[in-house]
Amino acid sequence: MALAQAEQPAGDDDAQPGEIIVTANKYEERIQDVALSISAVAGDELERQQVQDIQDLARTVPGISFIRAGSIAGAGNQIIIRGLNTGSGAATVASVVDEAPLSFSVGNASFATDFEPWDLDRVEVLRGPQGSLYGATAQGGLIKYVTQAPNPARLAAGFDFGMFDIAHGDMGAVGRGYVNVPVASDVAALRVSGYYQYAPGWIDNQLGRRQDANGFTRYGGRASLLVTPADNLSIRLTAIYQDLKTDGFDAIEVNGLTQPSNQFAPLKGYNLDTFLPQPGRVKAQLYIGNLTYDFGGVGIQSITSYGKLDNFRTNDVPLYGQVFGGLLFGRPNTTLFYIIDTDLSKISQEFRLYSTRNAKEEGGLQWQLGGFYTREKTDALTNYYTKDAVTGANVATPFGGASGALVLQANQFSRYREIAGYADLTYFFSPRFDIEAGARVFENKQHQDGIQGGPFLGVPLGQIVPRLKSGETSWTFSVAPRFHFSQDAMIYGRVASGYRPGGPQSFIPNAPAGLPSQFDSDKTISYELGLKGTFLDRLLSVDIAAFYIDWRDVQITVAFPSGGVAYNVTGNVGRAVSKGLEWTFSLRPVRGLNLTALGSYTDAKFSRDAPGIGAADGDRLPYVPKLNTTVSATYEFDLSDDMTASVNGSWSHVSSQFNSYALTPTISHLPFPGYDTFAAQIGVKSGPFGVMLYGKNLTDKRGITFYYAGQSALGGTIPAQTGLIRPREIGIKFTGNF
Repeated sequence: MALAQAEQPAGDDDAQPGEIIVTANKYEERIQDVALSISAVAGDELERQQVQDIQDLARTVPGISFIRAGSIAGAGNQIIIRGLNTGSGAATVASVVDEAPLSFSVGNASFATDFEPWDLDRVEVLRGPQGSLYGATAQGGLIKYVTQAPNPARLAAGFDFGMFDIAHGDMGAVGRGYVNVPVASDVAALRVSGYYQYAPGWIDNQLGRRQDANGFTRYGGRASLLVTPADNLSIRLTAIYQDLKTDGFDAIEVNGLTQPSNQFAPLKGYNLDTFLPQPGRVKAQLYIGNLTYDFGGVGIQSITSYGKLDNFRTNDVPLYGQVFGGLLFGRPNTTLFYIIDTDLSKISQEFRLYSTRNAKEEGGLQWQLGGFYTREKTDALTNYYTKDAVTGANVATPFGGASGALVLQANQFSRYREIAGYADLTYFFSPRFDIEAGARVFENKQHQDGIQGGPFLGVPLGQIVPRLKSGETSWTFSVAPRFHFSQDAMIYGRVASGYRPGGPQSFIPNAPAGLPSQFDSDKTISYELGLKGTFLDRLLSVDIAAFYIDWRDVQITVAFPSGGVAYNVTGNVGRAVSKGLEWTFSLRPVRGLNLTALGSYTDAKFSRDAPGIGAADGDRLPYVPKLNTTVSATYEFDLSDDMTASVNGSWSHVSSQFNSYALTPTISHLPFPGYDTFAAQIGVKSGPFGVMLYGKNLTDKRGITFYYAGQSALGGTIPAQTGLIRPREIGIKFTGNF
């Protein structure tokens, strides 16, 4: 992998060409010196491996799994690190872009933003709790996107465009480009990048008479201005925009429990039946101001950010249409269609003081102190309409009453405020041995308002529900000693904690007595032991980590039925344990050849009965494969004095998993099979230009990422469904850098 330059002004004197520099601890370190389990994928490696989203990233670094319950833009998408997942609820993995938070803390913002990894310096994946430095929702880990900084020293530009074919679908295309312009030589520069991607659908809708009904388009860009008026002062302003539009879900109907011996076989091929299209859209914006100033021995950093995320999705279940239209209204072409429109915004401010002396070489203390403040606003609007199943027009029904087509509304307005302070100290007893210790103290307060009702429930529309509040004060910590056998090899230990905020319970009409008005935060304590380094004159790289995580007061969200409608209810259900091993081995036996084996073994289980959801002590946590591994080989060689070629092949394996818990036992905690995928790339570069032919999922494996077993309801049957990885993709890409 190529050297990935970091942002912090203090460098690592031990760094050599070809080594990756990371900022996992908010200052520069070589990746093999960081006392936690971390992977970093440099920008050129992201391009070579054709990493376009979380699904691709999961085969590139160990320890990541994911849920894709619908489309790439679906609200059910979640990232999982080290098995911390219950199949629902708020996120357990945080994400940041250039130190600014990209993820949200409230419970109704669980979906993961698939950030386009174009024009990045690197992606860092930190495994295990990161609560001390990064705060809420980082109890399982953190994904850190580091963008390419503007370069005041030179004019540069680049492009990347290509075409690809999706099995069972059609042709797609992608185009990307960037330009770096010095505004004032060695003082200021502007870097602008943009991209557009069209991916065809590959799932049909026989009922709605639509083919390839799950395509998507994604476009966006980034502009970043860097000003360094003095050697000790740096100011960087960045604006990021992404718009992702989807036509439908990446899911198909399968046999389910109607044929237990063959329950994962497609019911009608690659097909998902709905009366109406199910479009979705996620629009993300992030604005960051980053200022650093070195006073001489002490530096100060200010990070100000504003993020906005609009998530729009729709759903049409044919059974509801058949029941509502045919049985209740005598109008067979009437369906029930619901729209979920969630608008989130977040403003945050972080100040950090840190030492700039090279304590590793000089001995003594290296320190950093910080303060953090954030306010989040979430408006989640859920509205059910009766529509004409053919035209999609709203139609009045007996349930609609005077309001016509709107038969149910469940709108929530959440506010979240957090203030925190943290300290992180590392004492170097010698260049070989040091101990890092950190702590974070935080307070958060939340409140939630709502508007609910509808003739379907027998409750007037626009009913204002009582305000619900919650708040908590707590702390997290980390301690990590490390010992270097040599400059390039070390052993470390780490004990760290993380948390996920609690919050007010959603209001439920006609809720039974005793339903808690709020749920508590859940917390993790992780114990980790690792070995990392390079050996045999840098021919062999090794990174191994063993971990044990105690997860307390586990949050889980289930669908609670009331008045014929299912409401999401979150509660705390006891304890769980996740333990396992992560590894990355890289061998370079001859010039140009790199052999890599990476993966993780994760044994994540409940350690206490949770009878409310039917979970028993020893039950595996959902959507956590025990084994997740990738083996790859890359060979680079010269074709001539100015032309090089590279060949890469990889095999990835994801073992079997279980689906989510539910209040309906027959569809809860069911196993589904794992899958294997193969990928390959061959590329040629000549001067600034390059061309690559690539293939992903070459055997066209139908890998399952989500499983819903189906159930009987309203006198009919809702078919079983599986979410799927993308089928075989073969493409060609052209690149240029000047």
